[in-house]
Amino acid sequence: MQHMPVYSTVNNGYYYNLSTTRTRSNAVNKHYEETIMKLRLQYTATQTHTHMNKEENQYHHQTKIDRNTKKRILIVDDEPDINLTFKIVLEDNGFKVDSFTAPLLALENFKPILYDLVLIDIVMPSMNGFGLYEEIRKLDNKVKICFLTATANYYYYESFGKEAFPDLDTKNSFIYKPIGNDELVKKVNQILMMDDDDDDDDDDAS
Repeated sequence: MQHMPVYSTVNNGYYYNLSTTRTRSNAVNKHYEETIMKLRLQYTATQTHTHMNKEENQYHHQTKIDRNTKKRILIVDDEPDINLTFKIVLEDNGFKVDSFTAPLLALENFKPILYDLVLIDIVMPSMNGFGLYEEIRKLDNKVKICFLTATANYYYYESFGKEAFPDLDTKNSFIYKPIGNDELVKKVNQILMMDDDDDDDDDDAS
């Protein structure tokens, strides 16, 4: 028979020796040794996790400005495959992306001044792209908006868009599907850079 200390856990995993006088059998000793080992491993894991959290918080603090300078894009396309592909490609190239397959849901969750660019499919159920464009413009008249359409239909939609929305820059307001990943990123960057250039011109004029 051996005298084994009795342990308990209190206050964030710290272990205290409560007694050294209780006599225990070998089987109980083995059980206690295994239990204490588990408790110590748990404590070590807790301390390691705490340390990692501190390092992670420092990392988030250091990269906060970088994250905030990322351009944010909203994608609204009822075709899930295209929606997901565009989202992945743009995120892989440094953009922050929100996406919806339902135009009404996208409108319900839209927040003014949050997005730098909105990509809208034209042919969608419940609300077409031009209708969604009008509703978004009521909420945010500065966000850049670009329409997604099949190549076969672009002549019609360009003409219609220019007639229905005279202020629409048709040259830079349409992305034609299908489109390669690199070409998509290039087109998005062109649109966003034009927006930045316009803002710089306005600042110079003022």
